[in-house]
Formats: sequence, C-alpha cells, structure tokens
Amino acid sequence: MPSKRNCSYNPLSKQPLALVLAQVKFSPIQAMEEYIPKIQDHLRKSGYPVYSEQQNFVFEVLPVVPANIKQITIIQWRFESPSLDAVVIIDKEQVLFQTSSYSNFEDFIREFLTILKVVFQFTEHEKFGIVSRLGLRYVDQIRKLNKTDDIDSYLRKELRGMTCTEYADDKKQYSIAMLGNTKPAKTFEGQLAIRIFRGERGIDLPPDLMPSAPSNRKTVSPDEDIAMVDMDHYWIGSKGPDNNIIQIIEEMFYRLHDTIINGFQNSVISEEGMKKWQ
Repeated sequence: MPSKRNCSYNPLSKQPLALVLAQVKFSPIQAMEEYIPKIQDHLRKSGYPVYSEQQNFVFEVLPVVPANIKQITIIQWRFESPSLDAVVIIDKEQVLFQTSSYSNFEDFIREFLTILKVVFQFTEHEKFGIVSRLGLRYVDQIRKLNKTDDIDSYLRKELRGMTCTEYADDKKQYSIAMLGNTKPAKTFEGQLAIRIFRGERGIDLPPDLMPSAPSNRKTVSPDEDIAMVDMDHYWIGSKGPDNNIIQIIEEMFYRLHDTIINGFQNSVISEEGMKKWQ
C-alpha cells in the first residue's frame, strides 16, 4: 500500500517555504559515468532537459599519524527543469532532488522517488547495492507581510534571541542550532537538526545550500530583515540489497516528514505565526 502522512495537513496561502531537499546516499557506483547518458536521456524527456556537469571538492582526513588531509574531486551531473526551479543532482553515491516550487509533500516525494527508481534501474542498485542515508530538509523564510509586521511574532519565545540593555538599536543578528535524536517509526531512528538564522542580510538560503540550489527561487534584498528556519531530518544506516527498496525508502521519507512538520508546528513556529500564513 502507498505510504500516507500521519501528521496534520495545513496548507498555507502565504507559503514561507524557500527550498525543500531530499537526498538518498548509497554504496558507491564507480561506473556511474557510464550510466549517465541513459539517465540523462530519460530525465530530459521527463521534465529536466537542462543538463550540466560540475566538479565539487571535498576534503578527506586520512587515518595516519600525523593526520593527513586529502582533497578529492567529485564529478556531479546536474539536471534542471525549464523554469530552473527544480534540480536533480547525481554523483557516484547519491541522488539529490531540490525545488523552490513546492505544492505538497505527496507530489514532491513521488517525483523524487520516480527519479531515484530510474537511477536504480539503470545501475541495478536495487539488486547489488545498499542505501546508507536518507535526508529531508526544509528551509523557510520568515518575512514581514506588511510594514508593521514583527518577525519575532512568528517564532516561539525561546527562539527569538537574547536582549541586551547596551545595544544601540533593536536590530537582531543571531543563530541558534539544535540537534536531537528522533524515533520516526518503530523500525528506525533518526536525527533532527534545527537551525534558526536571523539578520543575515541579503542571504536567502543557508550558505551550504546556495551553490547547488535552483537559481529560480525567493531572493532577499540586502536590507531586508528576515529569519530562516532550517530543519534537516535524516537517517544513517544500511538498507538492502532489496527489490522493494523504493517502497522502503518511501515509507521512511513519510515518517521523516511527519517529524519535521510536527516539530515545525509544535516547537518552532508560534500559533500567531501559523495564523498569519493561513
């Protein structure tokens, strides 16, 4: 049976979402480059015709004494929608999907799993590989709806930063980060990172997301006062090989999503803020 949400569904007419991202990491496919032509041909016919190849650099700490840091080049293939508001990124050990045009979770995850299934079918990864990480990330922009609106009113009191009698004005700039264990379902555990950013002038997304994010997204003017809520819920472990891995992944993503929504509504955003967005 198809998975279903267990959390409430409260569509917002004044949607604060700026970006939604889903990631599946798996055991490396060293020959991924050989499969890319077939994957690209399928994706260009499925709504992602804008294609590019890029190189990213990561640093690996080698287990030697003294510690040695090695720079590794990773080739990634990028597929974008014609409107440049949705991006698929593939490399030898992950498929990542992100969009700045989000309607609901059901449509979003269905699209992502359709793409993932194509990659797994061409590479036969359902038969021969394992899945090692699932991640679901939501970034919301809290912006004033009018000149008299108050950014603080959207956040719960404990997330509004501190005050100081010695500050010369009421401008706020702060960041709050929390990480905790979760139990999305009886079958697996996860971790939820919640970050609140306030006063980062002109920045519309967390810095680590900006290089690969869709170019068509909600931008922020340099002098605009906003807050960002960044919620990243993920699982790390080992699943597979399994011919039903897509169904397993779907169920796990639904449970990751439930936790994010419940945390957002019950612990991050105030009742007043939710009412303003409705």
